[in-house]
Amino acid sequence: MKKLLALVMSLCLLCACCAYAEETVEINWSDVEEQASAIEGQFAPIADLGVMMFIPAVFGSAEVTEEQKAAGVIALLTTADGAGRVSFTYQDLGGMDSEAYTAELIKAGATDLEIVTLNGRAALSYELVINDVKTMNVVIDIDETKILTVSFAPMDDEGFAAVAQIMAASLQNAQ
Repeated sequence: MKKLLALVMSLCLLCACCAYAEETVEINWSDVEEQASAIEGQFAPIADLGVMMFIPAVFGSAEVTEEQKAAGVIALLTTADGAGRVSFTYQDLGGMDSEAYTAELIKAGATDLEIVTLNGRAALSYELVINDVKTMNVVIDIDETKILTVSFAPMDDEGFAAVAQIMAASLQNAQ
């Protein structure tokens, strides 16, 4: 009887785990390529990091301040009116593992953390509100200790959010 009860409990636990297990979302450029064809723009490399992204023509480069550089920001893009912004932050995590990094993000207020496969690369996406502005962030590994975070704001603007989703889906290895 004890063995039967243990077996039933094990099966219940297994079923519960399966019910809560989430599949990794796969995002590919081909999923949004048709939508992107309506937007004037081109792929551009992100620094010399071995990755590239579709950059709509409405974005231009903005100056990175010394304070931003100290925080790891390597490039900024903005729309002509300054309303839409994309930042690229390159960080060396040193000995911090992914669990510690995720804990730091949560401590900073990150929500909707999700591990995705982005054009064949493992990535982490999350949302964060900074100075009352909702941002979407995508993190990819560059090498063993370095990451690139691409941040899009403001995600409260539906038009910008749609373009940001296309840009995020285009992030891929440079060719």
